[in-house]
Amino acid sequence: MKYLIIADQGLDGVISAASAIIYYDFPLGETEILFTQPFALDRVEIPEEAERIVVVDVGFNNENPEMTRAFIKRLGSKLLGWFDHHSGWPEDIAGNPALFVIIPQAKSCGGMIPSGDPELRANANIADTHGELSPWAQIIEEDLKVNPLDNEARLAAVHKILKRTK
Repeated sequence: MKYLIIADQGLDGVISAASAIIYYDFPLGETEILFTQPFALDRVEIPEEAERIVVVDVGFNNENPEMTRAFIKRLGSKLLGWFDHHSGWPEDIAGNPALFVIIPQAKSCGGMIPSGDPELRANANIADTHGELSPWAQIIEEDLKVNPLDNEARLAAVHKILKRTK
């Protein structure tokens, strides 16, 4: 595994992970995807073999800011980019557009990532604003609701999205 995507656990995070793979043209066979939340960044294990890392839809932990800062430091020079649409990012981080694309006024994270697939971006926006998803996105959302703690279901969803976009 050469590439690592770290994403939030919700539907927007799943779509964002697929969008990042498309945007960066990461080969799926060389890419690992981990799912987490802002308050669990200290428990994310970064594989040694990860050379390039992208984080999507994971907000800044305002209850424990040092956790997010320590995580960013742990990623170091392997961090290729961090996309997020949540508010609360401090300016010293959000003001680094070379690494951090932070747009709090965006409807979703997946909608921010230029994947080249307007339907993918639209469904990411709908997922976070609770509108009516397209049929394929509804199926994925239902799959994720069956067992909300199942990362295998999230990985399968990313694969479904990527197959759909080819």
